[in-house]
Amino acid sequence: MEIYLFTGTITTRQPLAYSPPDHQERNTHKSLLPRMSVPTAAGPMDTVFVSGSTIRGKFRHACADVYLERERQQNRPVDYERYLELKVGGVKGSADEERVGLRERRAFLDANPFLDLFGAGSSGIGWIHSRLDVGAAIPGDPVEPVTLKGTRKDATLDPILRDVLNEDEIDTVLEGAQANRVRSRKAAEVRKLKQEIRRAKKDTAALETQLQEAEEAEEEAKKTQAEILGTDVSLLLPLPGYEAIPTGVILKHRMFLKHVSPEQTHIFMAGVARFAEDPRFGAHRAHGCGLVCVEYRVKRLRDGAAQPVGTVSIDPDRWDKDEHSLLLTGEPQSWLKAWHDAPDQTAE
Repeated sequence: MEIYLFTGTITTRQPLAYSPPDHQERNTHKSLLPRMSVPTAAGPMDTVFVSGSTIRGKFRHACADVYLERERQQNRPVDYERYLELKVGGVKGSADEERVGLRERRAFLDANPFLDLFGAGSSGIGWIHSRLDVGAAIPGDPVEPVTLKGTRKDATLDPILRDVLNEDEIDTVLEGAQANRVRSRKAAEVRKLKQEIRRAKKDTAALETQLQEAEEAEEEAKKTQAEILGTDVSLLLPLPGYEAIPTGVILKHRMFLKHVSPEQTHIFMAGVARFAEDPRFGAHRAHGCGLVCVEYRVKRLRDGAAQPVGTVSIDPDRWDKDEHSLLLTGEPQSWLKAWHDAPDQTAE
C-alpha cells in the first residue's frame, strides 16, 4: 500500500462557476461563489476558490463511469443500488446498518476496491472512509469573480415566426403577447399601489379599490396569456445570473492517494483519463463554462521523503493540434496501461 501526493495547478480555460444551494443574493437570487480567507505574507487574503468537494465529485463520477462499464462488460450485475454505491456512496435510509466484524469488513473492502478508494456512507457495512483526499483549488493572488447573466427574450420578436406561422396563428400569438404586456403593466401597478397603501397607513379606501381592480386585471391578463401562449409568466425575463472565476486564473491544488493498492491506482487513473475527455468542473456547461487545464507532479511518500514518480497533464488546447488532451509520464502512465491490460480485475 502506497501514499501518493499530487501537486500542481488547475487553470481555467473558460469561466468556472459553481454555487452551493445557500449561496445566493437575497434580492436578486444571483448565484454566488463561496469565499475563503487565506493567510499570506501581506496578511489575510479573501478570494474565491474551487471547493475540494467539487473536484473530488468530478473525479469520483468519472472513475465510477469506467468502473461501471467494466462491470457491465464482464457481465456482472449492475442495479440501481450498485450505481448509487459507486456514484455517491449509496443512499442511507432511516434504519441503522448492521455492524459487521473486522474480518467481514476487510473481506468486503478487498472485494470492493472502488468503495475502499472513494468511501461510502451506506454500503451494508457502515461508513467507509475514503483513501482519496482532495483539497480546495486556491488562486495565488486574490481573484474577483465575473458575473454572467442574460435575459430570456420575447419569442414574438423572432423574425422567423413570420415565415413559419399562418396569418391566424400570428394573430393569436400577437394577442397573447398583448396579454403578456398587460399582465406586466398591471403587476407593476399592483406593486406600486401596495407601497402607497403601506406609506399612507390610513384613508386607504380609494387606493385599496384601485389595488383590487389592478389585481383583477392582472389575473385576467395572466389567464388570457396562459390560454394562448401556455405560460403566465413574463416572456421577457432578466435572468438572475451567477458568479464565475474568470478565464486564465491559475489555481494551486493538491490531493493525496493514501495507502492505496495497485488496483486502486489503476481505477483512479482510468477515471482521470475519462475526465480528460471533457475536462470541466462546476456548473453551466451549456453556457460554455468549466473547461480547465490540469498539471500535476506525482510523488510517492515513503519514510518521510517524497520521491517524484511521474506527471499528469490535461490540456484541452492540444485538441487544436489533433492531439490527446491527456499526457502521462512515469507511474501514472503505467497505471493507465495496467487498467487497459487487465479488464477482468474488477470486484466479483
